[in-house]
Amino acid sequence: MNQSITKESEFHQLRIAGKLIESPGSGYLIDEISQKEGESYENAVKRIVKQLPQNEKVKLRSNVNWVLDHEAHDKHPGEYK
Repeated sequence: MNQSITKESEFHQLRIAGKLIESPGSGYLIDEISQKEGESYENAVKRIVKQLPQNEKVKLRSNVNWVLDHEAHDKHPGEYK
């Protein structure tokens, strides 16, 4: 059970990262993440992230964490100050 929660959390983070990468004005110059035959969207995002320079990985990780923090706040308003 715990492993599936971790896996689902990782998939969620990868989906967020993918949407951030594809966002206009993100600076990543990727309009759409293209999946290779039989590749999941999440694995395609992983492949692209691996190719990013280290400073871009740090920026993306920070942006994903920002989204996750805001999602948590939206689910539990008033608990974060």
